[in-house]
Amino acid sequence: MALEDDIMRRRLLIDGDGAGDDRRINTLLRNILKFACANPESSDAEDVHNQYQKIMFSLGQARFSAEKISGIYSMNVKEQRNYDKQGKEIERKIEEAFEKIDSCKKEFIQAKRVRRNRQEYDSLAKQIDKHPERLLTTAKTEQLEKELRQHAETKQLLDNKLDLRKKQLHVLVHTLHELKGLLEDDDSALLLGKDEEPAENPISPVPSTDNSPMDIN
Repeated sequence: MALEDDIMRRRLLIDGDGAGDDRRINTLLRNILKFACANPESSDAEDVHNQYQKIMFSLGQARFSAEKISGIYSMNVKEQRNYDKQGKEIERKIEEAFEKIDSCKKEFIQAKRVRRNRQEYDSLAKQIDKHPERLLTTAKTEQLEKELRQHAETKQLLDNKLDLRKKQLHVLVHTLHELKGLLEDDDSALLLGKDEEPAENPISPVPSTDNSPMDIN
């Protein structure tokens, strides 16, 4: 790269983009002055012709250098405009790239949010699937409450029946105790009657009780 820059610099110096251009102009001016100040009568015609040829050659070189410099200048202007255009295009593309990057960032953040929401939704759906539906749960709850009421009513009926059986048993035990007492009293009276009265006295019958067997059902 440094070698190419050196070659371009030398070409520009040779083509007249520097001190060489001034030197050629100065040489051209000296030749013109010398040609103008020369006396046609005393000067050799061949020398005058040679000076004229040198002046025309120098003018041709100057014209060529001017046209070349003008062409280089025009080319540089076009290149500068092209570079400016390309620079603006590059800036526009850079801005579009930044806008696209910002849009991609927003889309990425939105995608992350959607993915997080979807994961939360899936987790909630799995948790919901583990539990029965509300209508089914309500129906089961009502069924259980109904069964509990039925069990409570059955328990109350059994408790009432048990209390009744306890009372009947108590009455039966009390009646048996009374009957036992009466039988003991009758036995004692019979024994005393045998000791005091003759054998021909009949034995008095056992008094009957009005207590009938109780229905314990």
